[in-house]
Amino acid sequence: MAVTKSHPIRNKVYPLSYILQGLILGDSPALRFEHKKTITVVQDSCATQEDLLSIPGFGETEWVYQRTTDEDIPLFLYVGDPDILQFVDVEPVLYDPHNEDPYWATPKGFYQKQYEPHCS
Repeated sequence: MAVTKSHPIRNKVYPLSYILQGLILGDSPALRFEHKKTITVVQDSCATQEDLLSIPGFGETEWVYQRTTDEDIPLFLYVGDPDILQFVDVEPVLYDPHNEDPYWATPKGFYQKQYEPHCS
């Protein structure tokens, strides 16, 4: 049975699998989570939807839709349990005066180098 697509509703919680397959989004979702009192974004531009959903349990994680930016990027914040660190790897950001985010997070098993211009 096909999933009926819908627009996200502000403050509604969605499983990641539905965000990726069932929501009508203007751009790829920004998956954000709190790490050491800082909001961090999962850097998933080099991973496909299938890649993300292949991480055991990641598709069932829960995210609240916050809003869509002026650039059409939908913002989601992790609100689920278990600990997000079961699904992502986090490391300090290399020095970059233009980057305010002190952490670099990538989906487990789909590491992307910091400041790499293209996906390998």
